Amino acid sequence: MQSRTPLRLPNASVWQRFLEYASLVREITYLSGTSVGELRVLQAVSTSFLRSFPRRVLLPNLQVLGLHLRSPSTIPFLSPSLHRIGLCITLDTSPEVQNLALEAIQNMPNLSAFYLDSDVDIVKRLCKIRNAKNIQEVTIGEPIDMEELTLLQSFSDLRVLSICTDIDPQSGLAPLSFPNLEKLEINGFAYTTALLVHDMQLRPQREICVVLEATMDDSYPSLISVLGCLQTSTLQTIRINVEYQYDAFMKYSWGVDTSIRLEKLLQPIVHFRNLKRLILDLRIPLEVFPDDIKALAVAFPSILEMELGPATWVPSSYETPVSPSCLLEFAQQLPQLLMLAIYLNGRWEDLIEICASFSSNSQLQHLNVGGSILNHGANACDYTSRDVAKALITVFPKLKHLHFAYECSAETDNWERSTADAADRAIAGAWMAVREVLSEVHTGCMVQNG
Repeated sequence: MQSRTPLRLPNASVWQRFLEYASLVREITYLSGTSVGELRVLQAVSTSFLRSFPRRVLLPNLQVLGLHLRSPSTIPFLSPSLHRIGLCITLDTSPEVQNLALEAIQNMPNLSAFYLDSDVDIVKRLCKIRNAKNIQEVTIGEPIDMEELTLLQSFSDLRVLSICTDIDPQSGLAPLSFPNLEKLEINGFAYTTALLVHDMQLRPQREICVVLEATMDDSYPSLISVLGCLQTSTLQTIRINVEYQYDAFMKYSWGVDTSIRLEKLLQPIVHFRNLKRLILDLRIPLEVFPDDIKALAVAFPSILEMELGPATWVPSSYETPVSPSCLLEFAQQLPQLLMLAIYLNGRWEDLIEICASFSSNSQLQHLNVGGSILNHGANACDYTSRDVAKALITVFPKLKHLHFAYECSAETDNWERSTADAADRAIAGAWMAVREVLSEVHTGCMVQNG
């Protein structure tokens, strides 16, 4: 049962002391007010403040705010001083509150960026605010239609645009112009996304991030022809989410017979020569051979960051066909690479043995091994975490950051993912030991063993 204890509200003298500190607040990352208790407190406090200071702003120098817009009690946080704002608007946000928020936003002369996650039709109204010309960065979390996308052109000085869309290309795509756009991120189905980027008439040398949804059974092969319309574009970042058809059993089986070779995944995008970041977010196992990595190096000579396959999650029982020895090819063929995320199997003895005579000039600093296992079956004691760490630092001499799934937080000493089972925790524990050895290397404390 909810407690109905009366709230002790500040009196005028307390509010006066509050105002002395309120001017120091610059950022509130997220104010939800989602529970009954939070709403009650917010409503009471904001009402008390407005009664005491009807013409004062609660936080006069606030610059960054994340706000769940649910009741009039949240409106006093919409300070005219805001530079960046994130709004979450749900179906229970009344029209009155929506109107108050839009009016407050129009009175923010320094507002340059906003994030909107809305279940209601408010994008069209937001595009018509009188200070639209000042907005330089827009992120919209919910899918938008062609009319809304067209209206976004009212932000004439827009530099960064991030949207997701499920626009049906059969309904027609209007010409779009964003003359000052520097970074574009579109999340949507492959065919529509390719056409939208093509029609946006972007200036050369702009950074474009395209997030494509595709399936191996249907739309992914069509990317080869569809993405051809983007050949003249200076695409620098591309993310492709690939899976088998939703109703196919192989999506869930993770058997070796469902794996796909990296070479096939690269076919639709090899002509993007200026690519600096490649993300293949797969729901299917990946095969990587030396020839695939050589093809990567030839296709993307400027690549700096690469995420291949399910680097952050897979069932702990699944064994990928990708061997740790492929890291040697990455170091040799792509020495400029700064970040690599890849899921590897547990046959680390192959890499450890080869590393004895290996020399590398790789610039890699970040390695994400996801849920890769360290020990393989009966050979579990053939090598130690120290052996793996020494091999990694031989292949990647500038490696500073090792990331893996189910990491242990130094601040809370709790697992990042509460769902981690015993096997996952054991894997994370082994990688933690490798990370500790790497730390010793960078602090000069590692004991040299022969």
